[in-house]
Amino acid sequence: SYSVFKTLFHGRYRWEKTGDAKQRVVLFFSAPLHQWKICARFDDTAPVLAFAPVKDFGHAPPAGPEVKWYVSNGKGHVHDPEVRFVEEEERPAKKPKVSKLGDAKVDITPLQVADLHYKQCKEHYLIAKGMNQQDA
Repeated sequence: SYSVFKTLFHGRYRWEKTGDAKQRVVLFFSAPLHQWKICARFDDTAPVLAFAPVKDFGHAPPAGPEVKWYVSNGKGHVHDPEVRFVEEEERPAKKPKVSKLGDAKVDITPLQVADLHYKQCKEHYLIAKGMNQQDA
């Protein structure tokens, strides 16, 4: 399973694999490449274990049948229909763990992450709309 970070990378949520992983594995959206990436670190220049190009600019988690993952085979990347981002079933409601540390992890579902992102976008839109009205 993956834990979501409170801080964003390229304006989108990011995850890190938890549990008994032998190496660090992270999932994040690469804004310059318009794709979700699985790497060993949050860095667009890091070697890519897998990637999924998307058309929504990463506004939604990389889930669903329309998201195609391409996995490294040592020579390049090939489509692997078995790789997918699966949203967990709804958990009983509980407050996320929030910390003042920038990279603190919070325990929330991908659906809650998408909802938070939508609210942020709406807030930014309203702020920008207000600024444009003041300029008039």
